[in-house]
Amino acid sequence: MCTLEEVRDSVNAILDTGNEQLVLLHCISDYPAKIEESNLKAIQTMKKEFKLPVGYSDHTIGIDVSYAAAIMGANIIEKHFRHPNNSTAADDIHALTSLEFRDLIQKTRHIELAMGDGQKNPTPSERKNLVENRVSIVSMVDIPAGTRIKKEMIDIRRPGTGLAPKYYEKLINKVAMIDIKAETPISWDVLKK
Repeated sequence: MCTLEEVRDSVNAILDTGNEQLVLLHCISDYPAKIEESNLKAIQTMKKEFKLPVGYSDHTIGIDVSYAAAIMGANIIEKHFRHPNNSTAADDIHALTSLEFRDLIQKTRHIELAMGDGQKNPTPSERKNLVENRVSIVSMVDIPAGTRIKKEMIDIRRPGTGLAPKYYEKLINKVAMIDIKAETPISWDVLKK
């Protein structure tokens, strides 16, 4: 129920005491909270502004918004718990059972694993498959030594052991230095410079 300025005032008041053990929770104080008012992007705004861990206190019905908060980078998910032996309470409408909590925790852990480190590189599994799954320029016919390569003689196919497709146009009219068999990935070393 506050603005970013009010959060800033609160954070500064706590930090001014020398306490740096602080986590912020974005929360919509409505019971139950409306999904369309969740404003989960505020999690990223608060992380950027305060350089602190930021979580989400979820008062929506169900667990979808909690999953989304995890995807948005929430460091903590807070959700009400409902035990069947307890008397009914106003929070029951958005509280979770133990089975729902177990599901939330397991799937949140999967989300954390799936988020990765943000670097765009082939994964270890992809590295194993790199050559077989990538494509390269391949001869479609036998190309005798001394022949100029024409478009109709080549295609782009697996495996990725030859020239990358980005060299397709540069390859046209190059001369073969040796006989190139059909279905052979073409490399620079079989072509005249």
